[in-house]
Amino acid sequence: MEHSILHSRRASRVPVFLSLVLASLVLAATPGPGSDARAVVTYSYSGSHQLVWTSNTSKTLTVSRTGGYTALMVTAYLSGSSKFSISPSSVSWPDSSQDTGYNFPRYFSVSFSSNVLDTSIAWLLLTDGNRSDTIVLTGIGTPNTTDFSVADTSRSITVSDSGNIPAIVIDGIYNLQSSAINVTATLSDSGYWDLDGHGNYEVISVPGFSKTQFRLTYTPHGVYQDHVIVILTCTSPYYEQKTVLVQVTDPRYAPVYYAPTVTAPDLGLVQPGDSACGTVTIANHTVQGITITYISSDSIHWSERGGTLPFTIPAGGSMTVGVCYHPPQGDFGTYATDRIYVSYRDSSGLTGSVAANATAHTPSCMESLVDSLQLDDVIAGGYVEATAQFLVHRTFMLTAGNGYLSWGGTVQVVSPSLPMQVHAGDTVSLRFRVTPSFDTGSYSYYWGYIPLADSGCSAQISFNGLATRSTTSNLQLFPAQSELLAMTTSSQVTVDTFWFINNYPGEVHIPSGGVHLAQGTYFSILGEIPHSLPDTLTTSQSLGVIVQFSGDTNGFYHDSLYIDAEHALQSMPINLEAIRTGVPAAVRGVAASGPALLWLAPNPATGPVAIAIANAEKASIEIFDLLGNRVAAVPNALSSSWDATGMSGGIYIVRATGVDQNGNTFTLSKRLILAK
Repeated sequence: MEHSILHSRRASRVPVFLSLVLASLVLAATPGPGSDARAVVTYSYSGSHQLVWTSNTSKTLTVSRTGGYTALMVTAYLSGSSKFSISPSSVSWPDSSQDTGYNFPRYFSVSFSSNVLDTSIAWLLLTDGNRSDTIVLTGIGTPNTTDFSVADTSRSITVSDSGNIPAIVIDGIYNLQSSAINVTATLSDSGYWDLDGHGNYEVISVPGFSKTQFRLTYTPHGVYQDHVIVILTCTSPYYEQKTVLVQVTDPRYAPVYYAPTVTAPDLGLVQPGDSACGTVTIANHTVQGITITYISSDSIHWSERGGTLPFTIPAGGSMTVGVCYHPPQGDFGTYATDRIYVSYRDSSGLTGSVAANATAHTPSCMESLVDSLQLDDVIAGGYVEATAQFLVHRTFMLTAGNGYLSWGGTVQVVSPSLPMQVHAGDTVSLRFRVTPSFDTGSYSYYWGYIPLADSGCSAQISFNGLATRSTTSNLQLFPAQSELLAMTTSSQVTVDTFWFINNYPGEVHIPSGGVHLAQGTYFSILGEIPHSLPDTLTTSQSLGVIVQFSGDTNGFYHDSLYIDAEHALQSMPINLEAIRTGVPAAVRGVAASGPALLWLAPNPATGPVAIAIANAEKASIEIFDLLGNRVAAVPNALSSSWDATGMSGGIYIVRATGVDQNGNTFTLSKRLILAK
């Protein structure tokens, strides 16, 4: 299957994880060389192609096989989040003695585990080396509640002597794992409470399988009851929270029958240097009027607006006051909380205090307009380019970090030249190039991200896509057959990779310059896979040759490819042909494209056949015999090279279906004669 990697010939594809949400998928194998056409092997993967976990658990994936005469092994590969695992990594069937084959199922156990509330994505590739199926794995993590615990989740004490209040001992924080943990203790209200002399914040280290105590102190302030919430946050090596409620009762102050309630707003996004205001509501649930005597807050960037204190709220009534947030210039990426305190007094002179949190946040200094990009397929040895955009909220010097690919490869920023100065309000387009590496299978999923950074300001753009071998079968290397290596493109430049297998019974050394062209006018060799020359190929090892075609006009182009080696093994010339079908640049965009055309070359044929669809946006190719049996299928391809080795001579029907460059659907058929 051949694709241009420099110019896309089709519309943007539906994202992977949407296009794969299918009830089931059956993959049919094309009979290979020397196989019986009846021995069609079918694999079935049960269940949806998007599996979702909502807790730490395992799911069973069932794989079934029908047909075939040879043993089959299906291997599983995981790409993406490391929070997924699979067991076993492969399953196999024995040889089958009849067409129906062994269709009893095999099983994979896929597990997901996360100790935090997050969403993780991975891709599971099931392949036998020729056919593949991909399943999207989505895991929603759940906090692990077994790694640390608190013995006292609530404490109540009574003040007997306000001049001599002992420290309140919380007993204690238990670490239930072998490694040490760091727990941050934070008080919800620090006005009259203290973490053992550390104010409202303390870091507590708990060794493995140990218990640690911490203490609180309290200062009486004329209320009957007061309380504090201690938030315990494990920050290392995982994230988890616990809370402890501590309540103090001072009998010297009788309580108001019902305390009022305070409701504070969430002001949402506030730009630095700007202001946002909301309403704090104080509701009186008592059977008598109460007087609000005091309103205050913690933060210097918050302010209150209301009537002159004190003011009275009648029984069953409510009053509102304003609260405003004023983030300073340059304060990006901040989540701000203000504790609103309200003190009150009833008609008998009894007092109390209630509080609530007002919240707001400022934007990040820059944000990606699209966080994740689905990139085009990449032929082995090639690359793909994409553009990402992000919005800048402050002026700074933009730099790019190092790119990372889970399957290997490189990420390179093409434009603009970095570092560069960006300004608040800019929308910056970043063009980047991804060159994935390639493994020995038919497909490789690549994914990664490109980070953008500055001191105190960062963002990143994630991407994923598919790297694929170009040809569907290996060509013999020594002696080389008179193969036709066909390249078809509607663009001026295209790249393809052709694979050759060493069928010589021993090692073969290919020297520098051993892969070359007869002319090299419109064709050029970009490199070899998996290694650069010189290289030594063992028996049955494959060599991929990356070829670039650059044609200046529409039409047919020809050259000869040679692969030389030692031991007097001299290759025969291998026919290299390209068909450029694109509309000339001078008229592109002026007139509509012509109808889709189906090309077959050569026809009649004795070996490989080049198939191409011109003036098409997207298409799929199928080949049938005269009895109506489908003998080959190539989905989502504008061109292909069909190896008819092992097929009986006669007449076959090549059918292409898809959408042309004018947006019209089409179905084209041509007769293909195999002269054998």
